[in-house]
Amino acid sequence: MKKILCVVLMLLVVFSCGANVARGEDLESELDALAEELTADINELGDQELILLREMLRGLNTYVDMRICAKLAGSEINGHSFEKISTGIYYGGSDLSAGRYRIYICEVDESTWEALVCETYAETADLLIMDSVESYRTGGNAARRMKAGDSTQIELKENGVLVVIGGWGYAERIGD
Repeated sequence: MKKILCVVLMLLVVFSCGANVARGEDLESELDALAEELTADINELGDQELILLREMLRGLNTYVDMRICAKLAGSEINGHSFEKISTGIYYGGSDLSAGRYRIYICEVDESTWEALVCETYAETADLLIMDSVESYRTGGNAARRMKAGDSTQIELKENGVLVVIGGWGYAERIGD
């Protein structure tokens, strides 16, 4: 347990100092060095400690997504734009420009967050959702239920409609 707390503490230090480190010129090498050190520490953990660490990392990942949403909403970095999304209907080409997005879920209502595009709202609606094996379901009326910490990739066509039910997160535009 002591080892896992040390690993988590190191991760917290990395995240809390991220803004200061980001100003340095050698950010990539700093992060590479930390990653090597963390990997070595993780290799020494036992079975139960690894499972506990995984759950803690999921929580930290969700926290990082919440910070990205709070700090980057409405901005663009290296060709990626970040838009906060919450329960509602988003029209491709007006509310969200058409393109490929990765949707990150930060918080959910009643443990259910659903992203869908429905032909009820637009005849041309189309949605590509990919899970870990990069194949889920395509076409109108496609939906995917998710929980906080999940992410999914979508392709929002012009005149397509993204319907978000329950919770909030952000959409990161990753391509045309």
